[in-house]
Amino acid sequence: MWQEALQCARSLPYDSIIQIAFSFDTARLAELRIPTLLLLGGASPPAMRIGTDAIAEALPIATIVEMLGQEHIAMVTAPEAVADAVRTFLAPDH
Repeated sequence: MWQEALQCARSLPYDSIIQIAFSFDTARLAELRIPTLLLLGGASPPAMRIGTDAIAEALPIATIVEMLGQEHIAMVTAPEAVADAVRTFLAPDH
């Protein structure tokens, strides 16, 4: 992961400014009427769970799938598990 992190180093100051300025507007999410999948790494820091729960609560149609043993970067460390979760969510009988 270190090489991937180094590739992002130039954008870190910009990313930090965006994150500091971000304001979570639950009213905007409440307007969405589309089923939404939220993936949560089971081994992610507690703040990730708090954020995921807050988003799920604000969305009218949200599903949280906890990926056991995964952290915040499961799309890198377990891409097949992420793909399986998305395929399951998008399946017609879901």
